[in-house]
Amino acid sequence: MPSPKKEPIRWSIQHASIEFGTSPPTLSKALSEASIAPAADGTYSTQEICQALFGSLFRERLRRMTEEADKVALANAVSRGELLNRSELMQALAGSLFLRQRAPTIDDLTS
Repeated sequence: MPSPKKEPIRWSIQHASIEFGTSPPTLSKALSEASIAPAADGTYSTQEICQALFGSLFRERLRRMTEEADKVALANAVSRGELLNRSELMQALAGSLFLRQRAPTIDDLTS
């Protein structure tokens, strides 16, 4: 005897919010932030609900890898001397602006 085709559970916002212990507005916001759109009938799969509420392991791993790559790139830029010292740069710019903003003197007008 062939087994009947199993259909995945589909959730409305109202039913999912009760089952997952959250409010409908919170669940709607989580789905929206995760860029998860409802099916044509306005329902979501269990996987979509879980991804919106609990996050995606893949997305978290990707975020961590990106942060680690940024950290290495910054360390490499420092070791190659490609970055400027912020305090030294601010002092130089402040001195430059001071010189440009001073009032003209008689020498400036006669030259």
